[in-house]
Amino acid sequence: MIKIDLLNLTKEYQKGILAVNNFSISADPGDFVVLVGPSGCGKSTILRMVAGLEELSSGDILFGGKSVINVEPQNRNIGMVFQNYALYPHLSVYKNLAFPLQIKKINKNEIDERIKEIAEIVGLSEYLDRKPKHLSGGQRQRVALARALVRKPDIFLFDEPLSNLDAKLRVQMRNDILNLHKTAQTTSLYVTHDQTEAMTMGTKIAVINKGVLQQYGSPDMIYSKPANTFVAGFLGSPQMNFINGVIENSRFINPEFRMDLDNISNNYSGKSTLGIRSEHIFIDDENGFLKAKIERIEYLGHEQLIYAKTSFQTISIRLNVHKEYEISQTINLNFSKNQIHLFDINGNRI
Repeated sequence: MIKIDLLNLTKEYQKGILAVNNFSISADPGDFVVLVGPSGCGKSTILRMVAGLEELSSGDILFGGKSVINVEPQNRNIGMVFQNYALYPHLSVYKNLAFPLQIKKINKNEIDERIKEIAEIVGLSEYLDRKPKHLSGGQRQRVALARALVRKPDIFLFDEPLSNLDAKLRVQMRNDILNLHKTAQTTSLYVTHDQTEAMTMGTKIAVINKGVLQQYGSPDMIYSKPANTFVAGFLGSPQMNFINGVIENSRFINPEFRMDLDNISNNYSGKSTLGIRSEHIFIDDENGFLKAKIERIEYLGHEQLIYAKTSFQTISIRLNVHKEYEISQTINLNFSKNQIHLFDINGNRI
C-alpha cells in the first residue's frame, strides 16, 4: 500500500476554463477516498490526471513520495475501473482478464493461476468462457473489477463504476468493491456524484464544486461539521434545512422566531444562515416555537418524512415514530439546539 499526494492540481482548458483549480489532498496507505460532487465539478478530470490520461496544467502527483507526472500511464501500476466497463466484446471473460497480463509479458502459467484466483474472489469462475454480451450488468462490472485486480496494482481508480446498475445491485456491488479493496490491500480513489456511495464507502471524502475542494475528511466529520452551505446541502437526503436571519448578541433572529446561541464563542454578528437537518427537528405541541402546516408526507416504512410550510419556507422533518399526521394539519416545531449549524454571510461555517 502506498500514499497518494495530489498537490495543487490545476487543469485549465482553452479560453481560461478551469476544470480543476489548485486541488490538494493526501490519501494514506489503504485509504478509500471518494471524490464527490455534482456533474461537471472536475472529479473525473482529477482521476484522469492521476491515471496519466490527462495532462496537468500545474501541480504534482506523488505515489509513495515520488512524482509520477512524467511517468507513462502504463508504468504507474494503476488498476482503473470505468463507468462503461470498457470490456473487449469479442473476447471471453478469461481473455479479457488475460490481456493486460499478456501485454506485460507474464508467462502463461502465472496468468492462468492469477485469473483463476481472481475469478474465485469475484464470483466469475463459471463465466470465464462467456463473452460480455452474455453477461448481466453486474457480471460485466465484476469482470471490469477483476481485470483491474488481476494486475496487482498499487492503486485502484474507480470512475463512477456503479452508475449503470439498478438500485439493488448497486448496494451489493458497493460491498463487493470494498471487499476487493481490502483483499488487494491498495489505496483507492473513487469518483461518484452519489452521496450515499460517498458516505457508505469512503474512509475519507473530498467534496468538490466547480473544480475547487470544499472539504476533505471522514464521512462523519463532513456530515456533522460541514465547512460551508454547499457541503451541508450536498450531503444528506433530504438536504439540510437552511433558514436566513441575523445573529445579534449571541441570538439568531428570524422574523418568526429568536433562538439563544449559548454555544457560539466567536462573537459573530450580522447576516447569517441557520442550518438544521431533518432528523434534528421534532414536533412539539407544547414547547414548539415554530408553527407550520403539513404539505406532504412520505412514508418510508421505518420512518416518515414530513414537509411542512412555515410562514417563510417549507421545512423537512424526519420522524422514526409512526404517529399519523394529516395533510394541512398545523404542527409546532422544535429544534435539537445542539445540532444546529451556523454559517456567515458568505456561506462559511461559523
